[in-house]
Amino acid sequence: MIPLEAEAWALLEGIKWIHELGYQNVEIEIDCKSIVDDLLNCNRHNTNVHILVSKCKEVLNLILNSLVSFIWRQTNNFAHRIAHYLLLVSRSLIIFQIRFTMFL
Repeated sequence: MIPLEAEAWALLEGIKWIHELGYQNVEIEIDCKSIVDDLLNCNRHNTNVHILVSKCKEVLNLILNSLVSFIWRQTNNFAHRIAHYLLLVSRSLIIFQIRFTMFL
């Protein structure tokens, strides 16, 4: 999976989650300008990235007053650090749960 495809996939999963939780009036900020540009344009290609972006558009249309905008990575640094911390914490929790259930 190429990085751009991973960005699009992560955005799609986040948008799905927002929709499932029933949120509205949502502004999503991402630091991948090419994904934002693809979301704003109507160009259709058959690459994995563009297929994921078109799925993002479909789900975004289901969320009332949703907006995806570009944010510079330096500005997004705090969110990036939190995401890495949560990833580390969740990995340790999963390992603990697996080890715990093995002894039952």
